[in-house]
Amino acid sequence: MMCSLSTLLLLSLMTLPACSTPAIAPGDVPEFSLTLRCTAKGGRLTYFELKPDGSLGYGGGRLALHRTTEPALTLTAEQRRAVWNIIQEHDLLSAKGEGLFAGGVSDTIYELNLRSGNQSNSLHAVNESVPGVKALHEALFKMQADERYGKGIPGLPTTRSQTTQP
Repeated sequence: MMCSLSTLLLLSLMTLPACSTPAIAPGDVPEFSLTLRCTAKGGRLTYFELKPDGSLGYGGGRLALHRTTEPALTLTAEQRRAVWNIIQEHDLLSAKGEGLFAGGVSDTIYELNLRSGNQSNSLHAVNESVPGVKALHEALFKMQADERYGKGIPGLPTTRSQTTQP
């Protein structure tokens, strides 16, 4: 009886959850926020701010220089999941970046700030030194561009078949 009781106690202790950040079920996306600034080769600047409610702000050029955004879109659940998957796949909440003054004029420099629950991370990356930062930037850029230009630019045809042939 004593052996089975101790075995039962051991098994019950093994099934208790750990006292850390709660596990996120596959497919679930926790509340998270981020800012991402990119200074690309040639001085092109972009800046993103994603709020916990999924609203994405974007600033390019002078706006990015001053870390200012204009509303771009509110991410869908699928878009939020895609962004979260990049963050998780590359472990960006705990990734280490490079020094503040790393990189030169011919480099692409990223400044990333992430927050999710009680976890946060800030890092600087040069070119592709921190895997996933470039992919995150590209995903956010594509989302805002699709929202802005996905339906085409007013006054211009959206497909080649809409152009008139002489």
